[in-house]
Formats: sequence, structure tokens, C-alpha cells
Amino acid sequence: MTVLVIIAAVAASIGLFKLKSSDNWQQAQAELEFIDFERVSTYNQSSDRDVNEYLIKLRYQYQVQGQQYSGDQVYAGLGNAFSKQKMAEQLVAQYQGKQQITIFFNPQQPSKSALKQANLSNTAMIWLLVTIWGIGALIIFAYNKFFAH
Repeated sequence: MTVLVIIAAVAASIGLFKLKSSDNWQQAQAELEFIDFERVSTYNQSSDRDVNEYLIKLRYQYQVQGQQYSGDQVYAGLGNAFSKQKMAEQLVAQYQGKQQITIFFNPQQPSKSALKQANLSNTAMIWLLVTIWGIGALIIFAYNKFFAH
């Protein structure tokens, strides 16, 4: 159990750092080919019910220093799944019908791009990391105290 909690905390931390790393990415104009979303249902054994996610599907083309690239990420380092249908609908509505959009790309690796940048301040990042690791520590403590005999 301890190992699983640590792995989850590390994975969450890596995701946050990837998201935050897009802060220094540069803007480029892109041609939006399509954007939409679909509902994806998966069965969650622990809750014994179906869980819905809303997967954003998009594709855009952009150029950096004469080189053509394509992208399909909403946020750098994260998947394109949203837990709330309303969030997916709002994102799609914001871009649907547009041909030219602004995207963000990594200047060191122009093939890496995203539709949106993270809006995490350094303070928010620190609080999120402390919270993730704190919850992990509490889970490990509770498990060792009450379940591991």
C-alpha cells in the first residue's frame, strides 16, 4: 500500500511539473482542423459503477521557423480527459467555428505544443504538492495504524 501511494504522489507531482513547465512556452498561430469531445465510460470496480470522462479530440497545424507541426494536446503534460461534461462543452464552444487559434509550443522542442498554458502560480504549485504529499502521508499512516496488523 505504501508503495502505491508513493507512486501515485510521484506521478501527480510529475504531472504538475509538466503542466507548470509550459509557463515559458512561446505562442504561435495555428490552423484548427477540428475540435470536439466524446463521452467515455469505464467501469470502476471499487465504486461498483460506471465513471464518465469527457475526452477532448482536437487537431491543429502550426509552423515554427518554417517547419510544419501538428498538435492535439489541451494542456502540456496532461491527458485530454475532463471529469465534467460542462467543462468539455465550454472548452469546445470556446474554439468551435474558429479557423485560426493561438497555441503554445516548447521553444526547445517545437513539436511539443498545447492549446492552453497552465495558470498555476508558484504558490499554488507549492500548495498542491504539499497537499498531494500530505494526503499520501495520511493514507499511509491510516493504513499502517488501522489495517496493517
